Amino acid sequence: GMPAYVVSRRDAGREGVFHATVFHVGLGVVAAGVIVLVGAPLAPVFNTPAMTRYIPGLALALLLDRVAMIPERVLLRELRFRRVAVTRAVSELVFSILVVGLAAAGLGGDAIVLANLVRFAFLVVVFALSVDRREWLEPCRLSWQRTREMFRFGVPLAVANLSHMAARRWDNLLIGRLFGAGTVGLYKTAYNLADLPATHIGEPVGDVLLPSFGHLDGEARKRALVHAVSLLALVMFPLAAGLGATGST
Repeated sequence: GMPAYVVSRRDAGREGVFHATVFHVGLGVVAAGVIVLVGAPLAPVFNTPAMTRYIPGLALALLLDRVAMIPERVLLRELRFRRVAVTRAVSELVFSILVVGLAAAGLGGDAIVLANLVRFAFLVVVFALSVDRREWLEPCRLSWQRTREMFRFGVPLAVANLSHMAARRWDNLLIGRLFGAGTVGLYKTAYNLADLPATHIGEPVGDVLLPSFGHLDGEARKRALVHAVSLLALVMFPLAAGLGATGST
């Protein structure tokens, strides 16, 4: 919930953003360490014995993504949407070209790991150069009052995000357990195609709406939310229905 805090709380100031950087990146380091430690014991449980080869690199990519997220959210708070959108688009192109090229060169699954590392390193560099370092990295004394405020704001969002991730992704573990890694790959690809309206339309719109709502008062925010959801439904529901209707079983 720390990135959402940075975007929505325009009054947080540099102190608040530095707190968010410390906790967001710090918790990411802890999470990445746990992932690396439990990867080997969990691999046979989920019938994916080769996954331990890829976990360290992907854990590092996760950390790079978390570092990039705070300066990106500062840009969104300042309504600099074009810079964020162009940077994200270029990173996706870099990833796509790299992953296909490296796979064609015979790197197999390592191609995905390396392409992710390059993509997120690119985001870190561009976003860090786009924001004054003092806005998110200038050290300040960590305040218990600020920390308590941030966690009170962020924990409900973290629970919601975890539930959302569980609903969308944890079935992959069950499919792996029952049918093996190859079937998981096909299953995940099919799901990602069906999920295109949400990930490529809904989520970017959400990135714009959150900081924009921070500039509105209570009643205007409510009206804007209803209006935005209506427009999203008008665009996304037909897309989802169309993908379902045209997709091969």
